[in-house]
Amino acid sequence: MSLQVRLALVFLFLLDFLLGVFFFLSRQTASPDTLWIGLLLSAAGVGAAAWFTRGLLRPLRRLADAAQDIAQGNLDVRLDVRVRDEIGLLADAFNRMATSLRDTIGALNRKVTEAQTLYEITREINGQVASEPILELIAEQAQELCGADAGLVALREGESDMFAAKAVSGEGADRFAAMRFSLRGLSGETILSAGNSATPPQFRVDGGLQSVLGAPMRAHDRVIGVLYAAGRGPDAFDAEARRLLTALADQAATAIVTAQLHEEVRAYARELEAMVTLRTRELKELNDRLTEASQHKSQFLANMSHELRTPLNAILGYTELILDDIYGPVSDKIRDVLQRMQLSGRHLLRLINDVLDLSKIEAGRAALSLSDYSMQTVIQSVFSGVESLAKEKKIALTLAVASDLPAGRGDERRITQVLLNLVGNAIKFTETGEVRIAASATDGEFIVTVTDTGPGIAEADRQRVFEEFQQVDNSSTRNKGGAGLGLAIAKRIVEWHGGRIWVESQVGVGTTFGFTLPIRTETAGAA
Repeated sequence: MSLQVRLALVFLFLLDFLLGVFFFLSRQTASPDTLWIGLLLSAAGVGAAAWFTRGLLRPLRRLADAAQDIAQGNLDVRLDVRVRDEIGLLADAFNRMATSLRDTIGALNRKVTEAQTLYEITREINGQVASEPILELIAEQAQELCGADAGLVALREGESDMFAAKAVSGEGADRFAAMRFSLRGLSGETILSAGNSATPPQFRVDGGLQSVLGAPMRAHDRVIGVLYAAGRGPDAFDAEARRLLTALADQAATAIVTAQLHEEVRAYARELEAMVTLRTRELKELNDRLTEASQHKSQFLANMSHELRTPLNAILGYTELILDDIYGPVSDKIRDVLQRMQLSGRHLLRLINDVLDLSKIEAGRAALSLSDYSMQTVIQSVFSGVESLAKEKKIALTLAVASDLPAGRGDERRITQVLLNLVGNAIKFTETGEVRIAASATDGEFIVTVTDTGPGIAEADRQRVFEEFQQVDNSSTRNKGGAGLGLAIAKRIVEWHGGRIWVESQVGVGTTFGFTLPIRTETAGAA
């Protein structure tokens, strides 16, 4: 009976009920028989309407209850369809919807589980950094993921079409461990199965594995290998297994390439470490030889300087005696020669003393003799010692020394040596103009400068002048003498006191050499 017919009958029964009510209300004019007829019609209408209404509501209630069960997660609920009216059609549609919903949610859950599984597998694979453990893990995961009897990873040999088994899991592992086979025309999109030309024949011949599924592993648009899953039974793998193996192959290719890069980096690191170790050993041996040679050089210079200074002092002494007429009067011509010889001898003695000082410092045998001193006295002593040289070259020698310089503590002889060297160089390289000595004290330091109006020093040569045996003009034709040791020794003495030395210059204008010294040097630094 259709839904429309049921509703029409309910309407008629309700009409019958209303007719019965009408007869009952008109009981004053109606006969007793008519009254009873009205009562019967009303009762019959109400009963029939209630029965048909219940028949309409019962399936709707079942439909509502079933919808509530689905909302609570019970996807297996179904309605018993016994009629073919509109309610029956609605119940049938509800059953189909519930089935489709269950299948969709099931498929979605499977995909989520598969994605989570692949994620866990990928994380485990990427957690390895060595190729061999990664390959073994990939083979095991391929077997487990596809429910196969065996899993195998085969990698391409260079740029050839030959592939070699690198890792095997499950049945036949021993038989397939050294397997090599040729695959031609392999593309990255191909999925391999039993009977395909890309299927290793050893699987069927040696292992009796009837179903073989393979997925090429691609990296940087190149097939680097193939990931296989094999089973004994025919048609062991469905489309889902193909999809899973393909997804695993994509992740495996990235992990394999990363591991290979790690191994290359480690190999390069080991090679570089070996080279560094070798070079370090060679440099140490060379440094030891250079240190030994430097010690020999310092010892040789010290010995030679001492041996040369002794007879030279004797020569200068005898020359002085002859000039003083101790051995009788000498002619003016001989006197002039002796004076020039005395001047050259003193110059040679200064060179020998410089070499001896440097050799002692390098040999670690030099030491500061600390005592109280006056910086004014040091400057005045140097001024008096070189004033005649300045007058001889007609150069003005001036002083700009603060009157309130405090008493200092240091090696007065060495400090005098530093200043004498700077002033002597300034006079030597200045042809016209002046040489000016300035000194002041501030922030616990003496600041001493020597400024000349000489030719100046180019910027590229300013640091080089403090190196041993270096001069601005190192050519064999230079017109200024010297061994190039004075500034190197001065730098060491200043730094030994805990100060610093510097140079400022402008080519064609002049040069200023300056140094600072702690007013009180209590402990000498390294020589």
